[in-house]
Amino acid sequence: MSAQELPRKVRRASLRFLNYQRRWFSDPSPMKLAVKARRVGGSTMLAYDAACKGIGYNYFTGRIEAERGGNVNIISASKKQAQDILRNATSHVRSMDALPLDIDQAVSLARKHNLPLTVDVLTAICDEIAQRKPSAGHIIIPKKRAAALHNAASLIDGDPTSNVVRLSNGATMVAYSSNPNTIRGNEGHVFFDEFGAAPHDKEIWTAGALLAAKSLGFPEGFTVSVIGTPEGDDRLFYRFAMTEEGRAFSRHKIDLQTAIQDGFPITVKEARAAVGELEDMYLQEFCCVFLSAASRYIPVELLDAAIYDERELNQALAGNRSATCGLDVAESDRVGADPCALVRNYRIGPAPQSQVYWMAPHIQRGTGVSFQTQEEWVRAELEGRRNAHGYMTEQPACHRAAVDASGIGRDMAKRLVQRFGDRVLAVDFTPANKEIMATRCKRFFEARPIKQRIPDDIALRRGLLNLHRIVTRDSARTRFTMERDGKGHGDEAWALMLAQHASEMLGGEYIPQKGFLGRG
Repeated sequence: MSAQELPRKVRRASLRFLNYQRRWFSDPSPMKLAVKARRVGGSTMLAYDAACKGIGYNYFTGRIEAERGGNVNIISASKKQAQDILRNATSHVRSMDALPLDIDQAVSLARKHNLPLTVDVLTAICDEIAQRKPSAGHIIIPKKRAAALHNAASLIDGDPTSNVVRLSNGATMVAYSSNPNTIRGNEGHVFFDEFGAAPHDKEIWTAGALLAAKSLGFPEGFTVSVIGTPEGDDRLFYRFAMTEEGRAFSRHKIDLQTAIQDGFPITVKEARAAVGELEDMYLQEFCCVFLSAASRYIPVELLDAAIYDERELNQALAGNRSATCGLDVAESDRVGADPCALVRNYRIGPAPQSQVYWMAPHIQRGTGVSFQTQEEWVRAELEGRRNAHGYMTEQPACHRAAVDASGIGRDMAKRLVQRFGDRVLAVDFTPANKEIMATRCKRFFEARPIKQRIPDDIALRRGLLNLHRIVTRDSARTRFTMERDGKGHGDEAWALMLAQHASEMLGGEYIPQKGFLGRG
């Protein structure tokens, strides 16, 4: 029977994971690392691997061996990304609930047709066998759980949360933020996602890798898995992937050509279109080439030092503050258009000399967002969010907004200026204005104490790290550019710089604000 002659359900299940993902699953090494291109399913690969190690699914036999399951610790470049992987891993565990007890025939058929022994494939084969009539000489396989877990109502114990999922074999799956101080106490398998972009990478590695160390209860220790996309040659990920420091890892490389050859639905043309005409970014984002970090305008160490956790922000917001916002406008009706982004920035402190900017953790962004919606975002920030009775419900109004008025944003900025007067700054992205905003932004990160604090947001970090200062040949002029990285054009970073610009252009006026007040 050829692959085309397989039942449609089985054929589709066999294509769920591609060859490079299967090579990762079948690698039994205690330490493994993958340098991958962007957008080729690396996080999906990590989530399935985490689910298998948590519940004890044996990829080589197709059976759940509950006693072999162990705790799973997921660490990503941001807490949201870690939670997304945990949610996907939980979904894979739920799919294992349908795996029957008697799968010998299914395993035999899968091996006969060279199919992977994934849960989806075995479940699909068992479904096909169960649908055949008994008169045809086939036994209907009952839907039973794996032997060691057949008394459990579900492979998941209780109600999962966004951070912790408890499994019926006693193991837990935990999602951690990129704060090394929170990575403590839960020994088990460790999965580092997007490690190339992780803040505080050295501290996170030290804290996370210790969770997999040998102990009295587990003398064999646990596994460590690391995946990421190159983010310059000044990161720990580069040393693990390209130098003798990472010789303990079983290394995998998943560049664009590998992904295409193995069937991933992307073309070189589409990948190049995502990064524009910048050959360096194409090499880094899709060809797994580590570029020199020397040309970065804002070093990664400055960003690492500026990241706050939620408790710090809550303490800071208890004081007097004013707020501004910035909107980086994007086309809404063009295929492949950049995302738009709106950032709120608080200025907190009793005196100008001691004031610190705290960027709000929630960023409004999206691709294909209409100009009307983007305009409504700014209006809501300036008017404040109110309920039907006119009381503030979520957050106080911003005192001023800065809007990208270059090209497509010009009309929107004009309408907002007409409505709100000097509370809206229409900023044209001329070379001079870019230089003012970029140099101010870097100065805030360089200040001691730091003048700008930022949330743990990977897109914001990527944008700031992709900011480059280019000197012309005659050295008479400089210009600042934000290189495309496959997902945007540094939109969150420009929105932050616009919010800073709006606050600095208040002319030194500080409007104290505490609690939920109305318009300034």
